[in-house]
Amino acid sequence: MKHLSLALFLVNGLSLMPSTEAVAQSSDSIIHRPNVIKLNLTSHYLYTNSYLVTYERVLKKNESLGIMFGYVEFPIILEGYNHFQSARASHSGFITGGEYRFYLQQENRHPTPRGVYLGPYVSYYSFQNNYNITSDYTGVSTQGTLKSDISFLNIGFQLGYQFVFNNRWAMDFVFFGPSVSNYRMNIKLDENFTVDESNEIIQSITETVPLLSKLLKDETISANGKTSVWTGGYRFCFQVGYKFGRKNHRGSTQI
Repeated sequence: MKHLSLALFLVNGLSLMPSTEAVAQSSDSIIHRPNVIKLNLTSHYLYTNSYLVTYERVLKKNESLGIMFGYVEFPIILEGYNHFQSARASHSGFITGGEYRFYLQQENRHPTPRGVYLGPYVSYYSFQNNYNITSDYTGVSTQGTLKSDISFLNIGFQLGYQFVFNNRWAMDFVFFGPSVSNYRMNIKLDENFTVDESNEIIQSITETVPLLSKLLKDETISANGKTSVWTGGYRFCFQVGYKFGRKNHRGSTQI
């Protein structure tokens, strides 16, 4: 509720700011640009080598559709354990998803896509990591590989506000975005490792990655197996974007 109250306070205050579109031109002369391409800046603080883009398209007077896509990495950390040394051999990941926005007509004095919005969203993250591991847990050096596939599926509802400056530039804030999320983890360890070594490696993963440690604290992860957990999630993001395209009064669109 604290997040929601803060969001509503900011939205009400920011909606009173003058619009360069509305002040400089009459409503009959405004050029409506129905496309916005946006770069997600928040993801750089959560993931490694993250490049996430959203394309938003105005469909109706107060509605729009957004498509999210990009490249993102989520490395597994194997640190703090004296018996193991690891080197990441390969890593990759991606995100895809979509959202549908309803811009609140009663709250907004400006044309879509500026103003207060709410609506459903869905996102899917997938990460792959391969490691070469050297272990002296038993006193004898053992080498092997660890492969991991981690995925997040989020289905939720969001509330936000999008600014538009000079009918070209956009700043998009998602203040409140709770979700139902599914987290999956698939780990495969070489058979070269003993059972005790495998358990120690798994423990090091869950303890050094805070997110996985919290989600999987009540789960048993095998050296070669899958784990799936449903839990609550949350979305918060800040994006900057550029508007383009032109929709004339007859309804046709020019890019």
